[in-house]
Amino acid sequence: MAFNIEKTKETAFDCVEGMMTYIEQEKQNTSRISIGGLLREGAAFQGDVSFGKSDYALKFNLPGLDDVCRLLGLYSPMLETLEKAGLALEVLNDRIYSKSLQEKLDRTQFVFDEPSKTVLGVVSESYVG
Repeated sequence: MAFNIEKTKETAFDCVEGMMTYIEQEKQNTSRISIGGLLREGAAFQGDVSFGKSDYALKFNLPGLDDVCRLLGLYSPMLETLEKAGLALEVLNDRIYSKSLQEKLDRTQFVFDEPSKTVLGVVSESYVG
């Protein structure tokens, strides 16, 4: 894939209690951050691997990248076919800085895993988990 994604770890549970413990841990590790706020701070897609700035970068897993592509009006499997290094980066940055999307991006947040800094998905700022 032209834009590198993080592998999603598969987890199996032997019992309901183990699953409930895992869910509680996930709740503690999951955060949200405003996409519009990051853009105002100069964040951008970087090196076909992350979104952010030099001191703060978020990676993506496949569902997270799929959500971002839908938000930007892109078809994520198309990114897989791009062969030129850096082209996926250019396409993503062109779309995320599109004036027609700015209002929508101001009302949208990345949902991400804090420890790994991996985007898991995208929600509106009014979403209640």
